[in-house]
Amino acid sequence: MKLPKMYSQVNLKFWSLRNGLGSNYGVIFDIDTQVTRKCMRVMCDEGWKWQIINYTKILEAGWDYLIETDKECLDNSGMDFSDFEITTNRG
Repeated sequence: MKLPKMYSQVNLKFWSLRNGLGSNYGVIFDIDTQVTRKCMRVMCDEGWKWQIINYTKILEAGWDYLIETDKECLDNSGMDFSDFEITTNRG
């Protein structure tokens, strides 16, 4: 798989954690769920990592309470991209 150029915006499909309802309507925490976010590759101390585009603005706005969980999952994956599906935003 060929990686996109640094700082190029792509749609990244990856595994993150969500909460849901069980069969008896009890809450189940940390369900592995595939999500799609607009991301880009950025430089870091270890080499490079995935970063969610407009993360700070979305976090400050407070309308997406799952963005911190998604960021943590991306940070934990590091430079491993075997579980990701990358699509470009070109029409």
